[in-house]
Amino acid sequence: MVITTKVKFKQMKRFLIIFMLLACVYQMSNACRYTVREIGFSTLSRDIYSFVLVDTNKNISDKYFQQISEQLNDINIRFSILHPQKDATHPYAKQVLEELIPLPAKVLIAPDGRMLVLNEYSLPDILDILIDSPLRKKMRYEFNDVFAAVLCLEGKDQQKNRTAEAELRANCEQISDMMPLMPKEVKKKPLIINVDNEEFHREKILMWALGVEKISTEPMAFVLYGRGRIMGETVDYSSIKEGDVFKLMSMIGLDCECGLDRKWMLGKQIPLLWTKKIRQRLTSELGFDVDNPMVLAEMSRILAKEVNSDQTGKISYGPESIDLNKAFNQLSVISQTEEKKSENMPMWVWVITFFIACILVLGVFLYIRNLKRELRD
Repeated sequence: MVITTKVKFKQMKRFLIIFMLLACVYQMSNACRYTVREIGFSTLSRDIYSFVLVDTNKNISDKYFQQISEQLNDINIRFSILHPQKDATHPYAKQVLEELIPLPAKVLIAPDGRMLVLNEYSLPDILDILIDSPLRKKMRYEFNDVFAAVLCLEGKDQQKNRTAEAELRANCEQISDMMPLMPKEVKKKPLIINVDNEEFHREKILMWALGVEKISTEPMAFVLYGRGRIMGETVDYSSIKEGDVFKLMSMIGLDCECGLDRKWMLGKQIPLLWTKKIRQRLTSELGFDVDNPMVLAEMSRILAKEVNSDQTGKISYGPESIDLNKAFNQLSVISQTEEKKSENMPMWVWVITFFIACILVLGVFLYIRNLKRELRD
């Protein structure tokens, strides 16, 4: 009798485990894997900037070189020292020499080849402005919680500045209203960061990374998300008034398997310090580690699968013209399709799910009741 009871308990335990596993598989198969925002935190297609010192005399010790490299380790900047003659064929040294930059040359080179000369600064000062700045510090501490950040660069026309700010705030409120309907919950609505003329000059690295070299007459905006990625391109004043910032932010909340072109998933990045502490906090916030090799592999597989269905069959990271209205219209079609699916599916899906759940619960109940009867007998 005791042996029979133990066997039945084992059978019941197996039954419950199988039931729980099936429920988990069902939930995972119907849940959204990652959103565009979450993909933006990953290191897929990471933009690496290069800080290059071109000098005839290597007056930096190996120990100091290692210290500089370690300081830049948590930011997407790599440090290298080149000799103008010995390394003349190196692309960076060649670029510096062709531009006739005075030696020793201290330059920052973007992934797209643009170059920023920093000869007027000492090496310690360069490291300070490369590693951090007030606005970038604010961004990295806010990005984990906010849906996105809208960077508004003020122009010289104050009236247009006020008009642009009002429009951007309205766009952020629209997104805030939509956030509860998006695939994944985000704690805070989009953040607006205004950059006045004084801050413009203090944020030399950030402005250069955004491709802005001087203060414009009219305001402009950038939409940033994830680990300092830029969604789309520069939004000028006329495009701000047409609601392009809202269109760009709408794409950030999408499921990564929504069918949009992959170029929207992996926008170019600004130089941004991303410490271990920030990564740990992000993992707690998202519920998974975006730097985990298995997560990166799954993200790559999802993106590759979608890319294979494109006509080009590949991702292009080079400069290209993007029709934002066309992309947003595509987004609207996708949203309408998903809404129709959600309207049509629940009637039979919920009925079947309800009956299956009832049958399973009833089966467990009857099994336990019969087991109790046998124990009493």
